[in-house]
Amino acid sequence: MAKNLINSIYLSAVLIVLLVSNGLPKAKGQCFAEEGPAEACTPTAILNQQCNTDCMDIDSTYSGQCDLEGGQLHCHCYEPCPP
Repeated sequence: MAKNLINSIYLSAVLIVLLVSNGLPKAKGQCFAEEGPAEACTPTAILNQQCNTDCMDIDSTYSGQCDLEGGQLHCHCYEPCPP
């Protein structure tokens, strides 16, 4: 009986840690702003670095990331979410 209680507590703790860790990226508050330049995520470009630079050229508060969409890489610009 005590072993089942300990296992339940351990499992609950692991699930809580997983839920909190999955929620942390959203706590940074990055919301989609707009599509970045198409050529920023070509195989010859340094992935994410070129996209990030191009998005920061659009707006200094943006950050860029190459995301897989429809089987192709696209540059997406993100901005801080409004409070």
